[in-house]
Amino acid sequence: FNLRGTDLRPPPPNANLDDLTRGATFCLCPSGTGWGMRAFHAVALGCIPVIIQDDGSGSYPSVLQAFEGPLLDWASLAVRLTFADIPRLPSLLRALAADHEALAAKRRALVAALPRLLWREALATEERRALDAMPDAFDSVMEVLAGRRNATR
Repeated sequence: FNLRGTDLRPPPPNANLDDLTRGATFCLCPSGTGWGMRAFHAVALGCIPVIIQDDGSGSYPSVLQAFEGPLLDWASLAVRLTFADIPRLPSLLRALAADHEALAAKRRALVAALPRLLWREALATEERRALDAMPDAFDSVMEVLAGRRNATR
């Protein structure tokens, strides 16, 4: 399997990271300083995110991804690990890669989740039209806020 980081700086010479990511099965998305940009890049490029986050609280997942819970089931589209799982990472990914049904299910979940992570207005006209019938990131934010408002009433 190929495991790629999506935000190498500077990018490797003579390599297109987007192309490498599109060709990878899994993309490493360790915790960092943002809201999950590595996971977003992986999903947008069709690569199964390998999310490694663990804040030591004992709760799982300790860090939520975009729209996790009310709108997106990240367990269905990503591989989620804690720091303690890192020594077993190669064997875990090999096992998933060998399970063609599970891998196909994660890829279908990626495709289904992508529109909720895209901002329709930021897209070119052709891509924007392709999302017309689907909720985008703005719609998702509005749904989550409405759910929170209703929960507090």
